[in-house]
Amino acid sequence: MVCPNCHAEYLEGIEVCADCNVSLVDTEPFELPLQEIIWVKLRSVPGQIYAEMVAEVLQSKNIPNYIKSDWAGSAFGITAVNLAGGNVTIYVPENHKKEADEILSEILG
Repeated sequence: MVCPNCHAEYLEGIEVCADCNVSLVDTEPFELPLQEIIWVKLRSVPGQIYAEMVAEVLQSKNIPNYIKSDWAGSAFGITAVNLAGGNVTIYVPENHKKEADEILSEILG
């Protein structure tokens, strides 16, 4: 597992980068070295629960992704469905953005 932000490597089973507070990604599905991947964000989703649902579907379609919470969600571990003003952003490689946007629209409308 690797942090897509700072490229730190982690042991299997660890899911969040301790320094960047973003979800780690598995390096196996990447065709390019991690440093060469251009990460783009999808539209924000209303909370960690929805973000994890979308991320699970993206992973099942072999689309690498990571989740970045807003400050309140990451600092206090809030996983409420909808915290006023709180959003979570999902990042995918640029070459998977169109497919990921379609999946996100199917899930969230």
